[in-house]
Amino acid sequence: GMWAAFWLNCDGMSTVGNGGTDGAEIDIFESAYYDSAYGKIETSWQKNGEEVMLNVNVPEGMTGTIAPQNGYCFEDKSKEKPLASGKYTLIKA
Repeated sequence: GMWAAFWLNCDGMSTVGNGGTDGAEIDIFESAYYDSAYGKIETSWQKNGEEVMLNVNVPEGMTGTIAPQNGYCFEDKSKEKPLASGKYTLIKA
């Protein structure tokens, strides 16, 4: 099946032998179902250099946390925010 997800992958994703610096996938947002009990979950992102623009659309009543990983944080330097529909800018910490 399909589900909404947003991941960050390291540059060494296809290499082996460097411990945690290769083959790593960081799950920023992932839901087991594209259509939740509350409605449709949508995510999209665009990377521009070291900056990542994340767009999230979640139905009312859905709860969770957005917590960037792998050296990223929100533009205001915070490390997590409550899950809500909106546009987020992620930068290298």
